[in-house]
Amino acid sequence: MSAFQSFAGSCAVCLQGTDTAIAFVGSLEWKAAGLHALGIPLDEACGMVERFAPYEDWPLILRVCAGCVRKNRPDFPDPRLLIQGAELPAMHEPSRR
Repeated sequence: MSAFQSFAGSCAVCLQGTDTAIAFVGSLEWKAAGLHALGIPLDEACGMVERFAPYEDWPLILRVCAGCVRKNRPDFPDPRLLIQGAELPAMHEPSRR
């Protein structure tokens, strides 16, 4: 199961409906820190990473609304529509580019 399937239709932060997402690419710690930076409690962020992207080479796709990104991390890219085959903005761990 992918991350976007688990949060079908809801922002992972505010739980309101959204059809946008961003991705996190890097170590498990990097992915959890990114989720935490968006406002998800650290224990929940770690659990989400363990469940949906438990390997470093798996990107974590997170359904999140633009409002939550701008409110919590305006330096993050704006999320884009989650459409099959579309390219999502990704937060890459600096050492992994």
